Amino acid sequence: MLLIYLGKTPRTNTCKKLGDSTLQTILLISLFVIEIVAFGWLIWEAKQSRKQRETILEVERQILNLEKTIITMERTIIKKVNNINNFTKREKHLLENEKLIKN
Repeated sequence: MLLIYLGKTPRTNTCKKLGDSTLQTILLISLFVIEIVAFGWLIWEAKQSRKQRETILEVERQILNLEKTIITMERTIIKKVNNINNFTKREKHLLENEKLIKN
């Protein structure tokens, strides 16, 4: 209103130049492209996350296998130590018996 009062004609609105339906179509297409890009990015991120999870699970499996191997080795060592202790006890017993026999 102020422009008309000053004797100038107001410029036509950009929406009116392009037409409301044309602008709506452009905005709709732009929104659609943005949604497609966002959805594609989401899918890509999900795949990357899945690969990382699979890698982590594989490393955890390897760690478990290593722990099983360590436990098996520890059991073997304990058995050997027990056998050595038993052997030592037998040796001591034999030595004591020999001493008794000599006396």
